[in-house]
Amino acid sequence: MTKQTESANPNSSEEDSLPAAHPNEHKRNSRFLDTSFPSQHCNLLFTMIHRLKEGKQLWVQLLTIYTTAVLTYGYTNSRLEGIHTNVQIAIMTLITLIGVSPLMSTHLIPATIGVFTGGHTIIGSIGLMEDEIEVTWRNYVCLLLLSTVVAFVWQFAVAKYKLFDGYSGRLGTTTFIGMNVAMPVFAPFGVVSWDRYYYGLVQVLNSAEDSIPLSRAWIEEAELAIGYVIAVVFIGVLGGGIRVMHNSYIKRLEADNNDSPKQMPPALNNIVLPVLLALMSMLLVIVSGYKHASALFNGFAVGSYVAMASLQKISSFRMFALVSLLAAGWGLALTPFCVGFPGKSGFTAMMGHATCCLLESAQKVMRAQRQAQEKKQQQQQQLVATSSYDDDYSEQDDADQEAPESPRTDHHFKPKTEYSVITKHQRRQERKLRHLRESNPNDKVELRDPPILHHRAWSAKKEDIDDGEWRHSLEKNLV
Repeated sequence: MTKQTESANPNSSEEDSLPAAHPNEHKRNSRFLDTSFPSQHCNLLFTMIHRLKEGKQLWVQLLTIYTTAVLTYGYTNSRLEGIHTNVQIAIMTLITLIGVSPLMSTHLIPATIGVFTGGHTIIGSIGLMEDEIEVTWRNYVCLLLLSTVVAFVWQFAVAKYKLFDGYSGRLGTTTFIGMNVAMPVFAPFGVVSWDRYYYGLVQVLNSAEDSIPLSRAWIEEAELAIGYVIAVVFIGVLGGGIRVMHNSYIKRLEADNNDSPKQMPPALNNIVLPVLLALMSMLLVIVSGYKHASALFNGFAVGSYVAMASLQKISSFRMFALVSLLAAGWGLALTPFCVGFPGKSGFTAMMGHATCCLLESAQKVMRAQRQAQEKKQQQQQQLVATSSYDDDYSEQDDADQEAPESPRTDHHFKPKTEYSVITKHQRRQERKLRHLRESNPNDKVELRDPPILHHRAWSAKKEDIDDGEWRHSLEKNLV
């Protein structure tokens, strides 16, 4: 009720205006009746739920990364009787479950980074990689530190400045960078040994001392390498090709239904589809009982990360095949180094994509240089041809000048015509243009008449006798 209503109502008492007359007293008494205290807590709770659902805050992303990292690390390093899970199978299984869950749609990227963070067997592994890791609470504390570093790298570097945007293996590269940042903390405290950077070289030397013949060892390594390359190219081309075909299908539907708007099918998820294909391929390999299945698993993982690239970066089957082949080469080259590092497979896919982009840029630069060189050669050839004609015509002009003039028989004054005064340079220019037109019939070389000089003394017309200035013939006609 406002003051005007209160003044207009004769039955209103004076006590109704007391809160307005004593505002401090009103504030002191209202705290017993105010309901804003629980509403503030409700608003805070709703805000936290909204931010948790949105998934853009740093604490939300850190919570998501650490939770999925713990799940993946525990699933991989489980020591239950009869249960042993491959790292790549654990990664692909959890990404598939998270990707198809409707509750985790806004958390797919940080959850995938967390899966890569926990998908390794390097924390607590000081001896040989084949030794079993004793999983204790210290391992999960170290995993929390690694997840924090990775979350900061993602939030304040990769996502903020859009680093590696659209490239293959972007999320795995983020995890790989975070692991290298955390190594100066892990190595001195004995969490991870420094020899993990070059462990593959030590392993090769140790395998040479085994009782296996050297020829057989090389055959085994060659088989592993060939299977790895085939797996990378297979999943990379298959996953990327399906995405390219589906995108072309959507564009064709949009072009056909411009007049009649129709609901278009959604685009395929660039993370879930390649991971699902890789997981199915791994299960088929397990069923087949192939003895070198682990090499194929690593190849399927790298190929799936290649297939996650943006279609604006890779838009054809040929490009996906080329990037997959380069990524496989980088995977073979990086095999002895950074053994067991989380995100190494994604970093391998990133290196393959970056190498392909560098090759394309170098090819464009070489093509531009070749075109510029060809153009320069053509210009030089034209200059040589015109200079030879200029020499011929200059000799002809000199001969014309040296020829004796015929004596004049008519002693009467005759005014000179407009085309009678043309300099030697003008005649050469006219012949040069005519020669260019004859030598290059496809090019449109415009021939123009040389500028003609005119003076009032050359004409007997009275209107041409003006101010005694030299004029061009075109200017005279315009006047």
